[in-house]
Amino acid sequence: DRYGGRLPVLWGLGLFAGAAVVGALAPSFWMLVASRVVQGLAAGLASPAALAGAVAPFRPEQRGVALGVFGSASGVAHLIGPFAGGALTQGLGWRWNWWVLVPASLLCGAGIVRTVAPTARRLATGADPVRISSRTVGVAAACAGISFTILIGSFLLAQEYLQHHGFSPMAAAVPPTILAAVIAVVAPRAGRLTDRRGSRPVLMAAFLVLGVGLGLLALPVASLTTLWAVPAVVLVGLGLGLMFAPTSRAALNAVPESAHGRVSALLNAARLVGAAIGSALVGVAYLGGVTTGSTHRALAVAAAVSLLIGVPLSRGIDPDRRGGRPATEGAPS
Repeated sequence: DRYGGRLPVLWGLGLFAGAAVVGALAPSFWMLVASRVVQGLAAGLASPAALAGAVAPFRPEQRGVALGVFGSASGVAHLIGPFAGGALTQGLGWRWNWWVLVPASLLCGAGIVRTVAPTARRLATGADPVRISSRTVGVAAACAGISFTILIGSFLLAQEYLQHHGFSPMAAAVPPTILAAVIAVVAPRAGRLTDRRGSRPVLMAAFLVLGVGLGLLALPVASLTTLWAVPAVVLVGLGLGLMFAPTSRAALNAVPESAHGRVSALLNAARLVGAAIGSALVGVAYLGGVTTGSTHRALAVAAAVSLLIGVPLSRGIDPDRRGGRPATEGAPS
């Protein structure tokens, strides 16, 4: 918010690449852990600026498309990243998980330099009176957290269950790959739909579709190791793919542009907290063993959260067709 999107992203990417080199060369476990801590700090610096910068060139009623593309990349990365990490570890060794991040960071930085103009002045001062405590921002953050609880939780649930039942790590990656493919196709289209219809109906539909897909997988008669599960997995991917654009768009449109960095940071934090909760809940679900019954119960809980919490919560989003009118610059939101 103070310096624009370009500088924080470049600072974050540079720090991230440097920490990746340290991790790749780490002579001890604790040096490896330290490199990851620094990478987390760097990502925390770059990610909110990247989200805020993605919508900067667009008017409020046109931000859905940009956020749909951004959401597609984000969702796919969260699902493909662990798969790619496993492939690198098996094929080239674990240190390549760090080495590959160096050229990736440099390429991203080069893209930022080429496409994002430098900010000529500070966008906001330390005494900026804009507040981000609006109902729409809070609801959007909560919905973002729930979506990533389910996204990461379902990924880990599938990995644990399938490998425990005889599938290789590569075969167990098939359901997450299907999810990633559906999200990649749906998210940009969800952005255009959000621009036309507003955030509230799209987000409600997303939780409804997600709940139905999870509910089908949770049925006691549902086989989780055959092609019968594929249509339900596609529905889960459809619901998750519909979510990113309306949540981000509603929150960003509810505040002036000078507060977009803070709102983006809040959304990112909510998603990361959701991912951590999802990981922890999978551990809780499998305390008694990785069984079909415990997997069905976990999926049923996720379906209930989508339908009984997600759908009603979505009604708290501003009903304006553009997902929330931008607040007046400099005034409390």
